Parts: sequence; structure tokens; C-alpha cells
Amino acid sequence: MIRYIIVGDMFFRCADSEPIMNRLHGRKHLIAGNHDCSWIHRVDTGKYFKSVSHILETSDGAHAITLCHYLMLTWNHQRKSYMIHGHIHNNTDFDFRPLITQRGNILNAGIDMNGFKPVTFEELRENNRMFYRKGRESQSCRTEKQSCGRQGW
Repeated sequence: MIRYIIVGDMFFRCADSEPIMNRLHGRKHLIAGNHDCSWIHRVDTGKYFKSVSHILETSDGAHAITLCHYLMLTWNHQRKSYMIHGHIHNNTDFDFRPLITQRGNILNAGIDMNGFKPVTFEELRENNRMFYRKGRESQSCRTEKQSCGRQGW
């Protein structure tokens, strides 16, 4: 059976979420986000989710993982586990970005970071690696005297 972990903000301004939840089969765990309060009280969460929480410590069998809607820069067993978060979407305009890009064990699970579809752990790691590498190249490019287009970036 497929296991989905939704890292918050499952719906935003959605009048009727149940038809959508009925289409997502498998075991679902919801890590509640700031926009989930607009719909969650209107459904029987036990019918759709194995669990609903604000933070979850789990494993996929190969990796220890802490999940929270909000990005955390420190968490239990941070040296040997991953922090998977949402909330910031694919925003690059935050002052703590350099801290995240230096640490390969903080992964953004925002749907806009991941092709607007569920992804595996390995796909999540690759999508984050590519996103943050692209950001570093863009930043380097902006600091060069020549334009990015002329350098082929």
C-alpha cells in the first residue's frame, strides 16, 4: 500500500475537499499546516488519514526523518536524520537560505518544488539538490560582470 505524508497546506480556499481526498488512495498522514484550519474541521479526518499531527518522527526504512510543516533548523537526531518541511514553497527570498543550502539533510516538500505531484524520498532529494544548485548558479551569475545569457547559463 502506498504511504503518503502531506506536509501541510493540503487545501487552500477549497469549498469541498472530500472528493479530492477520495481520489488519493493509500495510507495518508497529514502534518498540519497554517492553511489546513480552513477545511480540516469540516471533515472526519479519521476517515481519510491514518494520523494528523504537527510533527512526525518516522523512517522510510533507510533514513530517519522528522517532518513538520514549518522548517526547523534544529531537530532530534539532526546529524543523522532528515528534516522535511513545507510552508516556504519555492521561495528563495529568505535570510536563512544559506543555512539550508549548506545542509543536505533539510528537504523542502512543497508541491511547487516537486512538479505538483507526490514524490518518493529519492525524488525529493534530487528535486531539492537541483533547486538549490540552480539558485547558487543564479546567485553566482548575478555577481559576474557579464550577463548570464552570454555565459550560457
